[in-house]
Amino acid sequence: MDEKVRKTSATAAWLAALRHLLCGAAMGTADIIPGVSGGTVALVLGIYTRLVTAISHVDAAFVQHIVGRRWRDAARHIDLAFLIALAIGIGIGILTMGVIIHELLADDFARPLTFAAFFGMITASVFLVVKLVDCESTAELAICALFALVAAGFAW
Repeated sequence: MDEKVRKTSATAAWLAALRHLLCGAAMGTADIIPGVSGGTVALVLGIYTRLVTAISHVDAAFVQHIVGRRWRDAARHIDLAFLIALAIGIGIGILTMGVIIHELLADDFARPLTFAAFFGMITASVFLVVKLVDCESTAELAICALFALVAAGFAW
C-alpha cells in the first residue's frame, strides 16, 4: 500500500510540474506580445498569488537556510519546484513564440492578422481580469471603475 501511495504522489507531482511548465509557457508567450502581460496570464491561470508568495519568500529566513546549508528547507521556503517549472515554461514560451511572432510580423499577409490576434488577446485579458474583480457595494464599484479609467488613461 505504501508503494502505491508513493507512486500516486509522484504522479501528482509530475502532473503539477507539467501544469506549471505549461502555465509558464503561456506567460512567456504573453510576455512577447505587446500589451499582454505574463503577470495577467498568471492571474487568469490562478497562479499569481502563489508566484508572488514564492518570490516574496526570498527573505532573511531563506538566507538563513542557505547560510546554514539547509537546502531542502530553502527550496521549500521559496517553492523552488514551482518556480523552476514556471521559469522553464517561460523560457520555452519566449523562445518558441518569439521566433513564430517574428516570422508572422515579417510576412505582409500575416502581419494584420497577427495584430488582430494581439488585439483580441488584449481585449480578452481585460475582460478576464474584470471578471476577477468582486465589488460588494456601489461605492466599491465606483472606486474600481475610477481606478480602471485612470489606468486606461495612463496606458493610453
